[in-house]
Amino acid sequence: MSRFPKSARHPNLVGVGQLWRGLAAGVNVDDDSHLADLQNLQAACRRLSGTEQAIEIEYVAPAREIVCANAIKVMGKGFETLDAMAACGRERINVATVVQCYGAGFFFARAFCLLMGFAPMDRQSKLTVDVFRQKGNRIEGMKLHRYKRWGHEEVWRLTRRLVDTVRVPESLRETKRLLHQVNGEGISRMRNSFSYDDAKASPIGAI
Repeated sequence: MSRFPKSARHPNLVGVGQLWRGLAAGVNVDDDSHLADLQNLQAACRRLSGTEQAIEIEYVAPAREIVCANAIKVMGKGFETLDAMAACGRERINVATVVQCYGAGFFFARAFCLLMGFAPMDRQSKLTVDVFRQKGNRIEGMKLHRYKRWGHEEVWRLTRRLVDTVRVPESLRETKRLLHQVNGEGISRMRNSFSYDDAKASPIGAI
């Protein structure tokens, strides 16, 4: 697992929200496009040599709209998982409730990263695209960062970095403080013990 570079953009929540509002008309959640489908972006990724950790590139349309649409879809999965968690809770299926709870948190964490403007080039890529490259006080172009494939620990680590660095209005300071206390990596290990270690949930493991 790698650390996301400290030199990456530190988002301003209000500013990012304004950017998305300006782009809202072009966002289509029914479009199944991905960043990897953009040939100019693929060509830019090939320019990132083995020794470089990041490069700045010109904006490749419609990358921002694709990232926003994907964020909305992931948020939808998060709400669906919350519903499944509630259903399991009502039936007192406790292990399933814990797993669903973790899934909801993970989906919302991933959506947060996307909404802050950071997205993997594709599912298996070790490159992350910042669709809002900042030049002084202006947003110009994009930036490519070398970062490991977005597995669970990578998403939690990027989420923690964004929570630590995002600038929020005074009304959300307490929310940021509470989010800072979330131990995503620790929750991930607990979830894995339920999902992949049969001895944790089966009496057979005690034989």
